[in-house]
Amino acid sequence: MQKRWKEKGELFEENESDEKQEALMVSFADASDSEMKSRLKAMGFKWNKFRKEFYGCGDRKSIENELKGLDFQIEVAAE
Repeated sequence: MQKRWKEKGELFEENESDEKQEALMVSFADASDSEMKSRLKAMGFKWNKFRKEFYGCGDRKSIENELKGLDFQIEVAAE
């Protein structure tokens, strides 16, 4: 059992290290687009109702490509 979990952990680390993960905040000019909300939720982002933006970790270029054509702004969270 431990061997199987170790293998899964190593596989996860390999996949995670392929992409540069950053803490990001994504905001939109028009927050009513349900398609973009679904895309971000599928990528693991969560909605911050106070700041009216999505937050999570991801690869900035991948997110920019995913949201191409929408009016959005990506901010890298300060460390």
